Amino acid sequence: MYRLMQLGRARDVIRSMAKYYITKAHYPTAKYDFGGYGGVNNCTMCDDFHHVNEYTRDDGLVVWFCTKCEDKLHL
Repeated sequence: MYRLMQLGRARDVIRSMAKYYITKAHYPTAKYDFGGYGGVNNCTMCDDFHHVNEYTRDDGLVVWFCTKCEDKLHL
């Protein structure tokens, strides 16, 4: 149980840090691979609680985008 709590906290840190590294200004050559439907979750970019899709960036960071943010990033 304690191990699951640690993994949950680590996942939250990764999600919060992802907000700083997803824009074109911070990482202009980012390439995303579609990972599938991510369920209902907070969008990594706008933080709206909505239906999201999961993407893996070319450096290994996993992010979730809503339809609105996918359109902004041209995904």
